Amino acid sequence: MKNKVTQHSLNKVFLSLTKIFNPHSTESVTDWACRNIMFSAPGRTMPFSIHGREFIREPLDSFNNPRVRDLVFISGSQVGKTSMLLAGAGYIAVNRPSRIFWVMPTEASCLKFYKSRLKKVEMESPAIRELITNTRTDLTPELQFLGASMIEMTGANSPSGLAGSPCRVVVLDEVGKFPLQTGIEADAVNLAHQRVKDFSQSLVVTTSTPVLVSSPEWQEYLKGDQRRYHVPCVHCGKLIVFAWSAELNSMPRLGCEAYVHWDQKAKLGNKWDYLEVRNSAHFVCPFCNGKIFEREKREMIKKGEWIATNRNGDEAFRSYHISSLYACSSSATNLGNEAVKFLKEKRAQRLQGFVNGELAEPWSYVASVKRSELILSASVKHEGEWFRFLTADYHLNEPFLWWVVREWNLKGDSHLINFGSMNSFKELEEVQKMYQIPDSQVFIDSGFNAQRVYEECLLRGKREPYPPNGIGYRRERNVPPVWVHFGWTPVKGYTTQKNWYDEETGIPVVFSWAEASILSDDIALPVLQFSTSQLKDMLRAMRLRETEQIWAVTDIVDKRSSVYWQHLDAEEVKEDSRGKFFWEKKHSRLPNHLLDCEVYQVGAAVAFEILKIKEEECESV
Repeated sequence: MKNKVTQHSLNKVFLSLTKIFNPHSTESVTDWACRNIMFSAPGRTMPFSIHGREFIREPLDSFNNPRVRDLVFISGSQVGKTSMLLAGAGYIAVNRPSRIFWVMPTEASCLKFYKSRLKKVEMESPAIRELITNTRTDLTPELQFLGASMIEMTGANSPSGLAGSPCRVVVLDEVGKFPLQTGIEADAVNLAHQRVKDFSQSLVVTTSTPVLVSSPEWQEYLKGDQRRYHVPCVHCGKLIVFAWSAELNSMPRLGCEAYVHWDQKAKLGNKWDYLEVRNSAHFVCPFCNGKIFEREKREMIKKGEWIATNRNGDEAFRSYHISSLYACSSSATNLGNEAVKFLKEKRAQRLQGFVNGELAEPWSYVASVKRSELILSASVKHEGEWFRFLTADYHLNEPFLWWVVREWNLKGDSHLINFGSMNSFKELEEVQKMYQIPDSQVFIDSGFNAQRVYEECLLRGKREPYPPNGIGYRRERNVPPVWVHFGWTPVKGYTTQKNWYDEETGIPVVFSWAEASILSDDIALPVLQFSTSQLKDMLRAMRLRETEQIWAVTDIVDKRSSVYWQHLDAEEVKEDSRGKFFWEKKHSRLPNHLLDCEVYQVGAAVAFEILKIKEEECESV
C-alpha cells in the first residue's frame, strides 16, 4: 500500500518550516503580548494589558532573556500571574518554537484550566490561531500542536506524565498545591526539572501562592535573587515596598517597608467599625511618615522597579515576590477591604488564608503558638555530669537527614545543644565528632529505607562477643550470633499500641529492644523500638513544664529563624469519636522531622534510664 501525504500534513509541515525560518520578533515579550494575545470573557474579547500591573513587565520579558534559566514568581491573588503565564507561553509558541511542558496540581485542574483559559487564548489570539491546522486534532487537553511548538499538560499527581520527553520550557503552576511526592518517585518539581537537562537555553518557570516555609515553591524562591517591587513614595519620592505589618512579615527586613494602618478610633470596645476601618486604611512611608491611600497606588506602581534583595543570588535564577497589596484591578484587593478581611479572619483564627493568598508569604504556625518552653542562653554553663545524645530522622526528600543534639543529666533535666539538616551520613558523623558523642549514644530512625540505616549503623561502633544470656532483646533466628554490635543504633517507633513488659518486674514499658533483620547470621544489630504516642505525651508534658524534669532549648532557635519551632509544633493531640486521643499533623505539608528527633531523644533517655516512667503512665499506652 502506498503512503498517502494528506493536504493537512503538508499544511502542518509548511507552517512549521515557516515559523522556524522566519526572523524572530525583536519586540519585548510584553509589547508583543499586548499586540497579539487576546483573552475571552463572557460577552467580549479583550487584549492582554499590563495597565495597573506594570510590575508584570520584567518577569514576563524574562521569558525571552537567554541569561535567565529559572524564573520563580510568588504572588498573591489578583496580580495577573495566570495572564503572565499565558502571554509568555504564547510568545514562545509563536516566536521561539519549543516544546512547553506545563504542570498543574492535578490532571483535573489541567482539564479545567485548558477549557476555561488556555484554549480560549489559543483560539482568540490570531498569531496563535494561524498555527493551528485542525482544531479537532491539534488541540487536546493533553497536547496542543501550535505549528513547530507543542504544549504538553499533565498533573503533578501523574508520575508517568512527569517522566516524559525532553523539553526546553517547563511551567510549574501553583506548586504550593503539588503533592510532596508521587509514590516512590521524587517530588514533582524535581521530576519536571529533569525534562530540561538536555537544553543549553532552557527555562523553568515556577509560580504559586506560598504555603509554608518548607514548601517547594518557597524554597525555590529563596534560591533565587529574591526581587521585591519598590515604588516611589508620593510624598518624599524614596523607594518603599508595600507590606502588611512587622508581625506578619516573614520576609527579610529591608528597612523601607510601608506598613498598613487604620484609624484606631474605629475600635468600639471589643468590636470594630468596619466602615471606618475601610475608609481610613492607608500605608505609612517609613521615611517621611506620609500617609499613602489606595487611590495613589496606581501611579506609584507605574513608576516602580524590581530590586534584587539577595546579594548572593544568581542572575540566571530570578525570583520575584509580589503581594495582593500591589493589585489595583479588583475591589476585593482594595486596601480598605483587605483591612476588614484581616480583622475578620483574625477574629475567626483563620489567618493562614490571608497570609498565603493576600500577602503571598508562607504561613508559620509559630506565630499562633504561645511559647511555654524554658529558653536558655547557649552560653550558660551547666554543672555536674551530662550525657549527650545525637538523634536523626532519615527520610525520602532533601535534606535527607535532620538531627538534634541534646544534653541530659541523671535527674532527667535536658537542654538543646544544636540542630540541623544534611544529605549524607558522613556529614552526620562529622556532627557526632564535633560534639564528642560516643557511637553508642547515636540513634537513627529506621522507618524509611531500614536496610540502608542498618548498613550505616554497622559501620560505626564496635563488635563484642555475644553474651550467653543475650542482651535484653529476643533473637528470632535459631542460631545465636557470634557478635553483637554496640554503636550507632537504629530506632523504630510504633503509633499503635504495643504490649511490652519488663522481664524482671512484669511492669508495662514504653520501649523494648529488638534485633534488626540483616543478612549476616554472625552479628546481631540491636534496634530500639518504642511507643511513639507515649513518648510524644512525655515530651509535651516536659515542654509545658508539667514535670519535675527541666526541658529547655537555647536561644540558638531564635537566631536561626523559626525552623525548629515549625517542626516541633507540627502536630497536635486530637480526640476521636471513641474518646481516644491521638497525634496528628496540623497540615499535611508541615515538616515534623525535628519533632521526631526530639521524640527519639526522649526514647534514648528512657532506654538509658535517665528518664523514669511511672507504672500508671505505661498502662495508658
